[in-house]
Amino acid sequence: DGLPVRIVRERDGRREIVFVSRFFTNVLVGRSLGPELDDQHQGRLRRLLLGLGVLAAGVLGGGWLTQRSLTPLTRMSNAAASISADNFSARVEADSYDRELADLAHVLNATFDRLQQSFEQQTRFTADASHELRTPLAVVLAQKQLALSRPRQPEDYRNALTSCRMAALRMRNLVDHFLAPARH
Repeated sequence: DGLPVRIVRERDGRREIVFVSRFFTNVLVGRSLGPELDDQHQGRLRRLLLGLGVLAAGVLGGGWLTQRSLTPLTRMSNAAASISADNFSARVEADSYDRELADLAHVLNATFDRLQQSFEQQTRFTADASHELRTPLAVVLAQKQLALSRPRQPEDYRNALTSCRMAALRMRNLVDHFLAPARH
């Protein structure tokens, strides 16, 4: 077995190989590790920079995609926010969205339509109720003014009070009629 023994070691920034033969002849071969270590450091730096570049691209791309996907929802939100008691005309343009968002836009527009109809019904109800209640109130006030304008016969006072009572009963019936839907 005349093959030499090979020993590899690193020391003082060098890699050394020692060949020991069976005749105890030693051969030492070595070289500096500096270039290899520099290559390793540069490789690590390149991988780090590449990783940071991929991360930055992911963050920027993700931000762009998020912004792009949220823009339709922002437009829908702005349309909904612009609706007020004075302005029911705003609607969401459903045709400019993908199917899922277009479906949502149609639902929102239908809700806005129902809201507008309800508000118009409430406005008509308030106007009708106000008009209907003014008439009996005018009768009560006119009869009171007439009865108090000068001394009268008891029968005249009785007629005025009867008219006031009838007008008050009419007002009570109107109030009951107008409030009945709110109770159910």
